[in-house]
Amino acid sequence: MKKVFAVILAMTLALGCAAALAEGEATEHKAAFTIYNGTGELVKELVLFANEDESKTDLITVPEDKKDESVGGLAPNNYVYWESNFVVPEDKLHGYFTLKFKTESGYEGVFDSLSIEEAPITLLSEADAASAATPQAITFKKLEWPSAYTIYNVTGEPVVELSFTDNVTGSVLNLLEEGATLAAGDSVEATYPLPIEEDASHRLTLKFKTESGYEGTFDHLSVEMAPISLLSEADAASSATPQAIAFRPYIAE
Repeated sequence: MKKVFAVILAMTLALGCAAALAEGEATEHKAAFTIYNGTGELVKELVLFANEDESKTDLITVPEDKKDESVGGLAPNNYVYWESNFVVPEDKLHGYFTLKFKTESGYEGVFDSLSIEEAPITLLSEADAASAATPQAITFKKLEWPSAYTIYNVTGEPVVELSFTDNVTGSVLNLLEEGATLAAGDSVEATYPLPIEEDASHRLTLKFKTESGYEGTFDHLSVEMAPISLLSEADAASSATPQAIAFRPYIAE
């Protein structure tokens, strides 16, 4: 009986050791970062350090003779993509890197626990970093084109349908809740999230339909910040460039 117990114990220890070895086995993992400059100024230095051996990778190349000038670097709202493969154990993936950057004004941001992973990263300004719920120099979000539309109904009747259609993907974003209408003279606020690396020019088609059945379309709206007035059929036809919308706020007469 003692011999059987000893054999079982030995097998259990052997299996435990094998499992421990498997857990610590080094395998290949991909790191891929799309790093957006959301600081509002030129980023002159952007470096990724491996915490274990302190080796570093320059993610932007700025000639030494240009580092103190207003040229060379990662411009505001631009991005850089970097990827590489690493052979490391699973338990070494987290907190593998430190990401550091320095802006033209001298502000320096540090994030010292970046993992081997695939992620979008936005470099934040000092003010944005300080005001974040968890103050840090980066956020794991894509930088998006600024968009803000105030859409005024100047058709003279309720608008019963209002939507954006993405001219590239074909996706539709309804701007009115089901069954809701936009009364004459009222307005609605709208945005269209679009990653900064995608083309924002003439990206959207704006469509609307009024209670009487009139349908208006504007098929080359860019992702931007603008006031938009939905025009009546008569006003659209009589405008200098006949179209269903005008890029101006509604002003009550």
